[in-house]
Amino acid sequence: MTARSLFVCLLQCLCCVSCLCAHEDQLGAGGYRARTVAVDKGGTRLRAAVAAAGNSSAAYGEDIQNLDVYARCHS
Repeated sequence: MTARSLFVCLLQCLCCVSCLCAHEDQLGAGGYRARTVAVDKGGTRLRAAVAAAGNSSAAYGEDIQNLDVYARCHS
């Protein structure tokens, strides 16, 4: 994967997280909101901490209210 396509991929991920944060009050049951998002210096790994949004129950059950999501781009 080229550096440009990697950048575009990470930018799309960040845009999706931003949209979820902006509309978290409109999420239905089972929705999560992003609390923190971090991209490593090389731009190949993304980490997001998410939590069950609003008054809805978590998609993975009541016992899983917080999740850490990791994504890595292999070239």
